[in-house]
Amino acid sequence: MNAVILKLLAKDPANRYADADELAEDLLRVRRGAPPVVAAVPGGAKTVKAPPPGRPAPTTRQPAAVRSRRRRTRGPLILGLLLLLLGLLGMGWALAQGQGTGGGAVEVPSVEGLARDEAVSRLQDAGFRAEIQTRQSGEEDSGVVVDQSPNGGGRAPEGSTVTLTVGAGARTVSVPEVRDLGFADAEAELTNAGLVVGETYDVPSDVAAGVVLEQGIAAGSEVEEGTAVNLGLSTGPAPTTPSPSDASASQQPDGGASADPASASASARPNADAGEAQKDAQKEAREAAREAQKEAREAAKDRAEEIRKEAEE
Repeated sequence: MNAVILKLLAKDPANRYADADELAEDLLRVRRGAPPVVAAVPGGAKTVKAPPPGRPAPTTRQPAAVRSRRRRTRGPLILGLLLLLLGLLGMGWALAQGQGTGGGAVEVPSVEGLARDEAVSRLQDAGFRAEIQTRQSGEEDSGVVVDQSPNGGGRAPEGSTVTLTVGAGARTVSVPEVRDLGFADAEAELTNAGLVVGETYDVPSDVAAGVVLEQGIAAGSEVEEGTAVNLGLSTGPAPTTPSPSDASASQQPDGGASADPASASASARPNADAGEAQKDAQKEAREAAREAQKEAREAAKDRAEEIRKEAEE
């Protein structure tokens, strides 16, 4: 039994029992009083010689009570040895698994900032597999590795997978048609499309003041989200002035001048005042449109920033 236990506790796995059959064979031989075959008998250990063939081994008869007591004592001992054997085998297997895992760990190359194909090639050369996922990024990071897991410089089992996050560039949107819309409606269309209003400028026209007559980027164009679109706004109809027919209407039917010059002058003043009032109204409308445009740009920028953060998350 000493030889069997020493073989079970051998430090080198190669010196232990190869399988359960070898152990069972030795245990049966020890039970029969023969020396173990697989286990090496250490120096100084006593062994029991097997009796010659055909000749029974010498025995000393003992009282039945003593033999029964020894059988009761030997049963728990054998059970304890078997449990110890199972525990040692399990511990040896766990240690072997741990050594195998640690021995296969290699350093993970750092590939952040490299183009996708080059990063995959480096990982494969180091013995790893690459898994690609994408996320929105700046145009300068399009097609470039912006993150990796596990990180470069760490250690991982050879043949394991390294996840690469590759920038997909900024999201593009289609520019809507906003001509012939009022400024507020045009701004709402651009904001809903993920764009913002850029600079505005006056376009002389008889169309009502504040209507969009020109847009800096043609409708249907694909541009980066958050791009500013310049708008040309109508200045509105020019102020009216008295015509010669209006002046002649103030004269008498016989062709003579009106008997009251003051009344003619008074009739001309309302026309001039109306023109000035219209100019003032148009100026106020343009100023209000610019102010609304400024507020809309700020709101659109805030919205675009929120969309960008949501995309990154």
